[in-house]
Order: sequence, then structure tokens, then C-alpha cells
Amino acid sequence: MTEEKAPHAPLPTLLVSGRRPALLARFSLQFGIPYLLMKDMQAPEKFFASLLGERGVHHRDWVSWNRAFCLVQAKREQEARAVLFPLAEPGPDPILRLLALYLLDVLARRDTEAAARVKEGRDQLQGRHTREALAKIVEKSSENIEVVVLSRMIDDAADWLYSSPAAKERG
Repeated sequence: MTEEKAPHAPLPTLLVSGRRPALLARFSLQFGIPYLLMKDMQAPEKFFASLLGERGVHHRDWVSWNRAFCLVQAKREQEARAVLFPLAEPGPDPILRLLALYLLDVLARRDTEAAARVKEGRDQLQGRHTREALAKIVEKSSENIEVVVLSRMIDDAADWLYSSPAAKERG
């Protein structure tokens, strides 16, 4: 990482970032987990933002979601919105999209464009995946450490997804 290290960075991250930055890029999710558990979101947001500025970062979309999570927690809503909108679009990872929509819903209460994006995304996800199918996708994604660590949030997001009136009509 080229930027200055965060003041309270986990020790393994400090050691690896200085000596073997390619490892940090390759195992970005594993090194990012301790940051997600911090109470202060400033250092984690800086960590994820600096990772996104590096070449060769694996799981770049997940790193972006991690940064958006930090931004939402820090109440930096416009920045979070800019990161979440692309992640809320249809893509190859329905779990990541679900989490992006779930976070974006927090912002949608004061943002009509975000609310429309959330509604459209929810409708699309519900139309493509039954709750059981989504649960199977989550189970198959257990090699992604972030899916394992965020399993409770993913369960909450699935409850949120399938609690809408449209989902109840389909189900």
C-alpha cells in the first residue's frame, strides 16, 4: 500500500503491507476482516480506499462494498451512495448485490433515487432467486471468508429481501 498506514492497523496488515504488498492485494478480504470489526470507521475506510487504489487487488467489488459499509457507518452518505450504486446493479454475485441493496436501503430513506434503485433491485433479485435458491448460493459461497463472517448480515438481508409485499405475493 502506498498510503500512510492507519494508526490502529492490525499488526499482520502492517507487517505484510510493508514487506509483501502483493500478499495484501491477493488476500485483501482476509486482511480486511479485522478492519470491519473496528468501532471507528475512519481507519477501515482509509484501508479499503487505499486497497482500491492498488493494482492486482483480488475481490475488488467486495473491497468496494467494505468501503461502502464503512462510509455508511461513518454517515458519509453521498460517498457511500457513489460506491453502492454500481454494486447494486445486476452482476455475477447475487450475495454482493443483496448486501449492496441492503446497505443502500439505509440511504433510501432520504434519497428518492436510491429508493427507486433499491425497489428495482429487490424486485429483480426476488424474480431471479427464491429464498431457497439464494440460501444455496450462500452455502456454495462459503469459501469466501467474507460471506462466512457476514453470514448474520446476509441472513438479515435475505429476511429484508423476502419481507416485501411483492415477495409475499410470489411466495
